Amino acid sequence: MKTPMTNIMLAAVAAATCLVTAARAGSVPDRCLDECTGGEGAIHVKGWAYDPDASSQSIGIHVYLYADSGCAIQYGDVRVLTANVSRPDVNQAKGITGDHGFSADIPVSNAGAYWVKLFAIDATGDDNPQIGSTTGVTVTATGGSSAAMTNTVKVTRFHQSYPYSGKATVEYTVGGTLPPRAVAEIILNTDNASATFVQSNIVAGANSHVIDFASSFGGVLLLTNASFVVTITAKDLGGVQLWANGPYWAECNVGATMPEESGYYFWWGDTVGYKRENDVWVAADGSTSGFSFNIGNTPTYGMDNSALLSAGYIDSTGNLAAAHDAATAHLGSPWRMPTRDEIDALVSNCTSTWITTNGVNGRLVTGKGAYADKSIFLPATDYCHGSGIPDLGSDGYYWFSTPHSDVSIGAWALGFDSGFFSRNPGSREYGFSVRPVRDPAK
Repeated sequence: MKTPMTNIMLAAVAAATCLVTAARAGSVPDRCLDECTGGEGAIHVKGWAYDPDASSQSIGIHVYLYADSGCAIQYGDVRVLTANVSRPDVNQAKGITGDHGFSADIPVSNAGAYWVKLFAIDATGDDNPQIGSTTGVTVTATGGSSAAMTNTVKVTRFHQSYPYSGKATVEYTVGGTLPPRAVAEIILNTDNASATFVQSNIVAGANSHVIDFASSFGGVLLLTNASFVVTITAKDLGGVQLWANGPYWAECNVGATMPEESGYYFWWGDTVGYKRENDVWVAADGSTSGFSFNIGNTPTYGMDNSALLSAGYIDSTGNLAAAHDAATAHLGSPWRMPTRDEIDALVSNCTSTWITTNGVNGRLVTGKGAYADKSIFLPATDYCHGSGIPDLGSDGYYWFSTPHSDVSIGAWALGFDSGFFSRNPGSREYGFSVRPVRDPAK
């Protein structure tokens, strides 16, 4: 099912001189970001926005948080506010009525550096512009535990090719007792770049982590005078809970570093993942180029549930076993692929709106009731068959871990475009994206 698309561009427009911006009939919202600051366990945002086409109406505000470390550990979030705070100064300057201010302290569970973007949601279907400019803030800790660990770090493998792209494996040894939900932060410094990489599935003893220089540094890196530091801490794994007792949904697809990125594509039961480079498919571990999504490359194709269980692809729950779960393979436990039941719960417990953010089409999925301020963005990643992606930006397909019990070539997936958002069967040789979940802490 495919329907015509409606583009709602989230344009990035700075508002330096806020109260003197002229309102235009039929235009995008007028807006201003007064404050965006970090603090202890929260980020404070303040400003105003209104739609000139519905000037007495309070409009929505979407706040996007991006952690400097990317989405390997889900620190990010999308928060939904309403500009319904009285701002008489705005009303007087603009000659309008109604409430158009916003002021909120947004709780953040993880200390660290964040980039913050706010968008004003147009009331009449025009573009949704950015409010002010992207702001960097720092959130300080509100408590929690960390453990000093003895560790050693060394680079064991590195490949570099023009224009200075490649991978390296960092090996480190962890001694002592691991804290709950231990997270390893690997800080890389070279002569011309530095970055932090995060790994969650660490163990006491020997660990290793593959750093993809090509994707992390945009293909520009000289690995000279490199140094690595590993710190082990206890951190909340993050994610967004969209309904009571439901799972926490990751903010990014597997293999993505921002919510609007496609990430890796997988056939059903695959844990390697593939990405597009120079119009060909390349394995996420760099081992295979020129891959094609077809039946011959899909071992699970044609297996009924009995055969899947016998081969170890599914476990007694009827869902993919951890060894064949793409989310667990890339992010570690407790991250996993959602089940068929969780697809149905996502569709029934949430609202879904087709939007465009940072030039990428997709669905903003928002909780209801007490969870109406919680959202995730699912980019329209389309599907892969053979060597191409036919409709990137028009459709979205996401694998879940439950096979189709009546069709041995199928498995359940979430499918959507601008007109529908529902559970659908997919043929297992197709390449779909994966959005991880984790269960609530007991």
